[in-house]
Amino acid sequence: MIGRIYWEQANRVPALEHYYKALAILEQGPESFELASAINSISQIMMVTHDNQQGIIWGERAIKMAEALGAESVIVNALTNIGASYDQMGDYERGNAICQQSIQRAITAGLPQDASRAICNLGVMYQRQCRYKNAEDLMKELYTYSIKYYTKTYNYWALWRLMWIKWYTGQWNAALNYRTQMVESNGTLYTTWAKRVYGMIDLDLGMEDNALRELEESLPDAVRADEFQTTVPHWGQMARTYAAFGLAEKMMDAIHHLLEFITTRSYQSHESIMPLLIACQLIVAQASPASLEIAHSCEVQLVQLAQQ
Repeated sequence: MIGRIYWEQANRVPALEHYYKALAILEQGPESFELASAINSISQIMMVTHDNQQGIIWGERAIKMAEALGAESVIVNALTNIGASYDQMGDYERGNAICQQSIQRAITAGLPQDASRAICNLGVMYQRQCRYKNAEDLMKELYTYSIKYYTKTYNYWALWRLMWIKWYTGQWNAALNYRTQMVESNGTLYTTWAKRVYGMIDLDLGMEDNALRELEESLPDAVRADEFQTTVPHWGQMARTYAAFGLAEKMMDAIHHLLEFITTRSYQSHESIMPLLIACQLIVAQASPASLEIAHSCEVQLVQLAQQ
């Protein structure tokens, strides 16, 4: 649980350290619910950081143990991890089916927190696949479900995703209405992810000062998270914002950071696609030999992602 607290604070390194400490202690004894839960926690953090093969391996290990113990909550969460991992690898059909199985098992077992998580992940998967209507319908279902069963985190999450989906599909007033609801439902702390989307929206609206403030305030958390879905998109929006202010040196620094992150990982993530496209567009506009070389580096990464 200490590991989980670190992860919620976007601090991946001590989170993993505590998960592995728990694993080392629990593996000295017999198979137990706690051991299966620790294994599943590692599966989840691997999935979240887009180390998908490890997410699947640890998830399958958790399920094997949980089935012997009758630990249904571990099984449904591990299924969500595995389904999301397959989806992030581009195997949409398998990922969707596994996540739908997780939803049904969680509802049948009367596990609203776990069902909320599975519904949420399937909605995210639909958004990733550009199935925006499916994603919107599922996030609306999540919003209603989270109110009924008081799974409050997912109430906020549903609003955030609905804001993002509406913005991407050109329904801007609806997106801004969801943003207002987010502020009203959780006025104490904006997540790093939420601030990134706020920054994107404000930059699109020509409100550069707001975008810069939101993105720079949350940048330390985004960097500390050290994961694809948090760190790389944040650097992409930072590059856009610095370019809007004509801050070429800071823009280039942001692009170098996101490229360094992407190229030094042994695995890939779809979360890199938009930041790489942003970097390409901004870099090519510089029209210098050095900038074109960086643009080529972006292109190489994009080709690999397209193949995946």
